Parts: sequence; C-alpha cells; structure tokens
Amino acid sequence: SGGVININPTTSTTNTDVPFLLSSTSTFSMSGGTICIANSLATTSANAGGDFQNLASTYTVTGGTLQIGNANTTGSPIIRINSTVPIWNLVVNGTGSPTAKIVTNNLSVLNDVSIATGSVLQVSPSIGLTVNGAFTNNGILNLLSDATGTATILTKGTISAGTYNINQYLTSPIRTWYMSSPVANAQPVDMNWIKYYDEAANNWLPLFDSRTASSTPYGTNSFVTGKGYSVTPNTGITNILFTGALNTGEKTIALTKVGSTTQAGFNAIGNPYPSYIDWKAMVTKNTAVLETGTMWYRTKIDATTYKYFTVDALGNVAPSGSSATAFIPPMQAFWVKTKTGGGTFYFEDNMRSHASATPNLLKAPAAKNSELSLLRLQVSNGTNVDEAVIYSYASAENGYDFYDSPKMMNNDVTIPEI
Repeated sequence: SGGVININPTTSTTNTDVPFLLSSTSTFSMSGGTICIANSLATTSANAGGDFQNLASTYTVTGGTLQIGNANTTGSPIIRINSTVPIWNLVVNGTGSPTAKIVTNNLSVLNDVSIATGSVLQVSPSIGLTVNGAFTNNGILNLLSDATGTATILTKGTISAGTYNINQYLTSPIRTWYMSSPVANAQPVDMNWIKYYDEAANNWLPLFDSRTASSTPYGTNSFVTGKGYSVTPNTGITNILFTGALNTGEKTIALTKVGSTTQAGFNAIGNPYPSYIDWKAMVTKNTAVLETGTMWYRTKIDATTYKYFTVDALGNVAPSGSSATAFIPPMQAFWVKTKTGGGTFYFEDNMRSHASATPNLLKAPAAKNSELSLLRLQVSNGTNVDEAVIYSYASAENGYDFYDSPKMMNNDVTIPEI
C-alpha cells in the first residue's frame, strides 16, 4: 500500500528468473506505492511471457504505480508487460531510455499513463491498451502491426501532444487499399498515389500522386478525419505509418447527395480512431442522415478483382464466411449512402472497442459478431461467391425501408451475383 519495490535484474543469457511473476493461481492486491522494473532479462523460455507478468486470477487494484525504468536502467532495454490484472498508474521513466512493451494480453490502466522524454511505450500487434485517466506523452507511443493484427488504444481522459506512431501492416506489397487515418493531418510517406471519391462528380480525385505524368504533391493536403481514401503504396512497401495527434472524442464528416448518377448519395468514409468502431452503434446515432442502415466494404480479392462485402443495420454480413464484420477495424474505409440533401455523420467514443482474435479486413482482429437467424441464398462459380440474405425483424416494414440493403454490383463477369 506504500513505498517502492525496485526490481533490478541483471541482464544475462543464463539468468532465467522472471523479474516479476504472479501465476494464475495467485492473489494480488495493490492500493498504493510503486513497483519498478529497472531492466529486462535476455529473452529465455522462462521469461518469454514478459518481464512483468501479473496473471493473478484474484485481485484488487485501487491505487499504486507500475514504473518502467529508473536510475539503474541502462542500455535502452525493452521491458515487456504482460498483465491480465489492471494497473492503476503506468509510468515509463526516461532515465536509460527504456521501452515498455505491452505483450500477450490487453492491458487496462485504471488511471493515468505517463511517458517521459527519452522513453517509448509500445503496444504489440493484436493487443489493446485502455487508459481511463490522463495520457501524458513526452516520449513516443508506437502501435505496432504485423500479419497477426494491429494494436489498438482506447483513451477516456485527456491526451497530451506528443509523438504518436500508428502502423498498419499490408499483406501485399503492391495493391490498392481503402483506408482512413487514425491521426490528424496525416501525410504518410512511401505512397505511390492516394485518391478520394468526389460524390458530385462520381469520380476519384488525387490527394497525392508521386507519378511523373500525374504528379500531385501533398502541399497543404492531408487526410481529412473520417474520410475514406484509395491508397496505393510504392512497390515493396508492406507497412503504412501514420504519425500525428491521436483522433479521439466526437468526429464528424459531411455526407453529400448532389450527383445525378446511380451512384448519387454514396460516400466513402472511414474509421477515424486507432481502435475498432461498431457499425450498429453508428447506425443508431446517424439514422437521420442515412438512406439505409447498410455499409459496404470493398476489397481486392486477387491481382485484378475487387469485391463488395455488405453489412446491414443489425450487423448481418454477406457473403457469409468473409472476414468482414460490423466492427470496423482501425484505418479501414467503407461506403455509406446518405439521404437527399446529405448531412453530418457522427463518430463518437462510445462506439469504440478493442477486438478479439478473428482476422478482419486490413488484418486487424475482428470483434465477435452474433447473427440473427436468417436465410442465405448463395451462388458460386467455385471460386467467388455472392449471397442474398433474408431475415425477419420486428421493426422492419413490408416495403423497402432502412433495414434493407441496396445491392452494390461488382461489375465483374468473374464474380457471380444475385
């Protein structure tokens, strides 16, 4: 409940003692004081799960601090935190330039996080960090991404200025992705071209283009928060880095329906947060501006073929068996259709979440999605599949209404369609 416990292990390839370890059969209680991990051991089978491992199944946490690094820290160590138990405060000390790396399990900080100058806080791919208090960043926050997934963060208090790096792994080194930015005023590097959809003109316009024949420099252009973009990286690029102030709190994007084509009212928007966001919650908030409670993902399924995935107002997905869900991953763009006259579309913090371990688009793990009982009519050519989904819902009308999903045609003879 008070005082400081300093744990200063000697880095050694033969030292197999984990600096701090409580197993799942342990009991843990903390109401004050500080536990400080000063250095990291060389990774061995014994401590592969982390330098601070708190897996206690019975616990009470009402105060106290986990501190990473102190005056004894040397050599810019990576000190790994693996805790199923919440932490009250997390401090990453700047002396010795440590990196605190959250691994294996999502981490909940019940109060504040502080990253000192010269230190780094990393969140591993597929891992989520929740901060319920203030987030003070005088160092660096890195959200990592690889083929297994993308790190996410939920912040519920104030966030300071600082360096925030959000990475998105790409499964293919050259192709087009539908993306949005989790930070303000992003201008990602190593891009071939970036385009945005102009609903009035029914055309894609350049935000940035590095090609000589159609060169368009960024200049003052940057990603607009909440807007969706068609992004093509340079050859060989398998990671996109977004650097800037984290998007948090209420965000808005204007939807338009001024075009005269059959595509009138369709707008490409995107998840503005470094976390998942629930389409069903967005539908509830934005009923007044949406013509239909349906959204569409468009993704490239091979070198030349694009395909739509449909998610309706209740979270039902077609075709079945796809990686798409109603929980939209960070940096994912999608399509919505607005009513005549358009309006303002709202994103809010209460729509946000972390996710489970099932892969979703952009290789961020997808949150669990429960379906209603429904009937699926499916057509397949042995390679590609399309579906019509029929279900009964008490609030729906007999005619066309908000819960019906207009068909987005793939316009590709290699994809059968109902």
